[in-house]
Amino acid sequence: MANNDSALLQKDIQASKEILEKQVTMLQNQLTEQKRELLNLISEFQRCSTTNDNTFNRNIAALNEGLNSFKSNLSKQDSDLKHNLHSQEQFISKSFGDVLSNLNVLKESTETLKTVEAKVKSLNDVFLNNKKRGNLGEYLLEKVLSDMYGEGQQGWNRQYRLPSGTVVDALVKTGEAKENIAIDAKFPLTNYNKYLEASEKAIKDSFLNLFKQDLKNRINEVAKYVKLENEISSAIMFVPSEDLFAFIYGQFPDEIITFAF
Repeated sequence: MANNDSALLQKDIQASKEILEKQVTMLQNQLTEQKRELLNLISEFQRCSTTNDNTFNRNIAALNEGLNSFKSNLSKQDSDLKHNLHSQEQFISKSFGDVLSNLNVLKESTETLKTVEAKVKSLNDVFLNNKKRGNLGEYLLEKVLSDMYGEGQQGWNRQYRLPSGTVVDALVKTGEAKENIAIDAKFPLTNYNKYLEASEKAIKDSFLNLFKQDLKNRINEVAKYVKLENEISSAIMFVPSEDLFAFIYGQFPDEIITFAF
């Protein structure tokens, strides 16, 4: 009995030892696996930490670069702003100077305009006044004769009294006996101006007829100088206006021009 019990005990101890060895082996395997996983985790952590450090460093570098670029742009914008403000100040100063200069020019132009206006008014008064208009005609006639014959009046006389006692504006000397030429300036402008200012045809025609009669009257006045006692061959009616002269020729080639000849 004792031997059997001892054999059973040894058998149980052996079985327990085998079970324990298996458990130890399994625990060792588990520990080895856990150690391997832990090492993998540590390696992964180190890798990720290195990656994160690199990313962090790159982000820091990019941030610093961005800050430097921002500072540079801010400095440039500040410089550009100061430059633009300086340019604007110069432009405004120049513009203000130009405005003052233009105001002075405008003032001078206004004064000149007033002077011209006064001269135009004075000239208009001359054309409206028969006496002054006649004086202007005489002046223009004398200028034409001076340009042709000179100021010495060797070939002509101004305000010449004819033998009949009539005074003509000028007398041109031909050098031949009784062949001198009397000239009178005539400026029949009143009805001519009214004709130009009128808009209705009937009114224009009326003033045109009056102007035509004015011309005939002036021609007849000049024609009276042609007398044997005055020792002249012909008399000329001088019209001291090219526009007026051209209008007469164009408007009355037969009625006035032929009549005058």
